[in-house]
Amino acid sequence: MAQNLDEFKPEEFGYVIIDECHHGTANTYKKVLAYFKPEFTLGLTATPDRMDGENLLEIFKNVAHKLDLKMAVEIGELVPIRCIRIKTNVDLSTVRINGIKYNSQDLFEHMDENGRVKLEDIVDYFIDFYTARKNKGLVVEKKSSIFCKEGYTRKDVERNILMNPFKRFEDMRFMKRSREIEYVEFNRHIFKKLTLEDIAWIKSHCDKKLEEYYKNRF
Repeated sequence: MAQNLDEFKPEEFGYVIIDECHHGTANTYKKVLAYFKPEFTLGLTATPDRMDGENLLEIFKNVAHKLDLKMAVEIGELVPIRCIRIKTNVDLSTVRINGIKYNSQDLFEHMDENGRVKLEDIVDYFIDFYTARKNKGLVVEKKSSIFCKEGYTRKDVERNILMNPFKRFEDMRFMKRSREIEYVEFNRHIFKKLTLEDIAWIKSHCDKKLEEYYKNRF
């Protein structure tokens, strides 16, 4: 919308609702909020406390309603938090921490001595990630996503990842463009037209190149 504000009049909306309003401090959001002149603006977010310290109240002025995690558990809106600590032989001393969580790319690089990632590990990560979002009442993905539905299998998740792997891996920060590994993203329309034999060959070729990369690296 920030790119198409001239299609609207500043007074066109009397009531403006901003979902995921913790992004309100971003320049694109500020541009939209400064342009419109509604009688009332409502911001909705499940994560009001920003890690960078930016104050959302400077934009939205006051808190109309607040339900934090602790209170949501106490009144039965969310299930109680259970923390299960598992001992592993993985050395986390060199794994970066992004705010309150470990860097996912670093974690997968430290999963074994060669830094290799197994597909089943990635499937586990996706399932855990989207299950956690759903349990917290957060938006999972677009409505057509398998993660919004019940009864999906591990095979469904694997297929979902491999249909557009580079975008998936970039979104989850498993992979990024670098001088060490160069890759291109397939056009999804072309990818759908490939035969199973073609897809199998591409996967085999990628596996071979990654194996060569790891052999040269370690």
